Amino acid sequence: MDRFGQERERVKQEKQEKQAMERAGKSRLFDALDNPAAVHQLIVEGEDTNYEDFLGATPLHWVFSQETPNLESAEIIHQNGGNIDSQDYQGNTPLEYAVRHAKTAAGAEWLLAKGADPNIKTKQNLLLFASSQGKIDILKMLLEAGADPNTPRHFPPLFSAMGLGKLFNETVDLFLAHGANPVAQTNGDMTPLAYAARHGNSSGRLSVIRKVYEQAQRRGTPYTAEQLGKALSEYRGINYPRDFFEQFLEWNVDVNQKIARPHGGFTRPLIIACGDAGVDMDAVRHLLSLGADPTLTDDDGNTPLHAAIHTGAPDTALFLLEILDAQAIDQVNKHGQTALHFACGGVHPDAFNARWNKRFLLVPELGGFFKDEAVRQFKDTTIITYRAETQIARRMRLIPALLSKGASPYAQDSPTGATPLHYVCRLGVAEIVTAFLQGCSGKCLQVKDNLGQTALHWAAVYGKAGAVKALQQWSQTEQDFVGDDGGPYGRNLPCVADKDGRLPLHLAAMKGHDDAMDVLLEYTPATHYKAKDVDGRTPLWYAEEWFEDTDYGSCVLYRDDDCAGKIHRKLDSVRVNPRYYYAFAAVASLVGVAVIFRSAIAGAAGAVVDLGCRLCVKAWRGGRSWLAMGGGCVAMGSGCVAMCCSWCCGWVAIYAR
Repeated sequence: MDRFGQERERVKQEKQEKQAMERAGKSRLFDALDNPAAVHQLIVEGEDTNYEDFLGATPLHWVFSQETPNLESAEIIHQNGGNIDSQDYQGNTPLEYAVRHAKTAAGAEWLLAKGADPNIKTKQNLLLFASSQGKIDILKMLLEAGADPNTPRHFPPLFSAMGLGKLFNETVDLFLAHGANPVAQTNGDMTPLAYAARHGNSSGRLSVIRKVYEQAQRRGTPYTAEQLGKALSEYRGINYPRDFFEQFLEWNVDVNQKIARPHGGFTRPLIIACGDAGVDMDAVRHLLSLGADPTLTDDDGNTPLHAAIHTGAPDTALFLLEILDAQAIDQVNKHGQTALHFACGGVHPDAFNARWNKRFLLVPELGGFFKDEAVRQFKDTTIITYRAETQIARRMRLIPALLSKGASPYAQDSPTGATPLHYVCRLGVAEIVTAFLQGCSGKCLQVKDNLGQTALHWAAVYGKAGAVKALQQWSQTEQDFVGDDGGPYGRNLPCVADKDGRLPLHLAAMKGHDDAMDVLLEYTPATHYKAKDVDGRTPLWYAEEWFEDTDYGSCVLYRDDDCAGKIHRKLDSVRVNPRYYYAFAAVASLVGVAVIFRSAIAGAAGAVVDLGCRLCVKAWRGGRSWLAMGGGCVAMGSGCVAMCCSWCCGWVAIYAR
């Protein structure tokens, strides 16, 4: 027999042993429960109606473990001494089996009519189970039969009802009508109001919250201000349900109450309201009229203005700018970021949020489409384009507004020392870069982060060609923008090195950003193409060698960009041919000598001409030597040429001056 055959035999043997054990732990009543006549006959023959199987379950347990219990058999067993409140080894009674397993309330109704005790401590509280499963008819029967609505003490059933997603109104009414304590507290000092505020749509639960509050008032045990404040602090939503918050504020809860966030820390009502993109502006005004402080922060140090900008509520942000002074606008969070940093930062975190959750694509713009159409619209970037354009338009409104209200463009965050302009360049949208520069002084281009990098370095390292070009074009045309040396700083911007001696060209080459490299090569002087950093490496070295032959497991990464080729072609375009260089150098040297010794050359040329004239005259008169005449002519010609060159070089020098 092979290994698989042995395994099959072992499983079969274990199954037979289990069945034998079950048969050994049962009486014949267990097999006859569907036949009342057989049950009666077996009892007459002496079968024990309270016989327990190996789990401690009696025949009555077995009857009510069925989806449709046979009540005739249950009646016969009960009349012959069957214990209606017997418990199995886990403490469960037949009533617990009926509540948990039966499809209808008939079994629970029969047991309660026979006197079953609903307050026996079972594995799971019957009221909790019935309310959590929405079995309202069974819940009503249990309460009318005397089930204690305040048990267990550490988590009364009223709490479960307050946290239900459906039927909570009717369930809460039942518990309150049968004596549930509206101000009961769990071991963690949580009240029913706090439990309702923590779970689900708190605005939808407002009706039951009011019922519990009013019931506590009628009983003479009203909620204290501390309890109401703690209840509001348990709100875990990210939106601002106005009716919910205003109800607690009517109960005199502090308008600046700290509220726990879903992932730790705390926030405040005004911050939640300002961070809700769909909030009613009247709600924000109402909070401010009640005394909400717009300068108070959450656990991360973010103000309402931070929240409004971060979550994409530009109208709320613009409204806050009208009531805040420059100091409040420049408040920093625990990371040293101002509201301007947020406005210049990354696109809103939900801008491209697309998550599959079973059958639904969670993008609001796709809510009205079928699945296939929604996927098509998302894949062809229709939604992405729309949201990107929306975010750009929002920042084009916010950044100039912040700058005009006194927001500092020189503020540096604490982790990196980056200014808002650094953030803008990391985002890389050319229109936003230009809008930022137009709203502030060009001196922000000089500010460096903790690594000594300017905004141009950030644009280069993130490969934002649009930002690189916008920075260069603006700084080249800005007349009032001068550097520390009094010269045009913008033209030297590509030549500024960080603490490691790296130019933006180094960083673009290191990261392999082709588009950014094109723009940087256009604006960087050719003399800096071979600039070396502190390690003695040039941009060309990084473009050729960086990441090459770097092992990651079994993979070897090679560059697929053309940064090295771009640098090579740029170098070739500015390099001069050696032959032309030497010829030009020789001519330039001769011209320089002629200019310097112009008078001496002119005098020597005149003497040579005079000598040539005398030789020619003498030879002509004597008629004896043609050689003398020829030498004289050559001498005159050479002297004239030298004299002409001397005078020409002189005029060239004068013109050059």
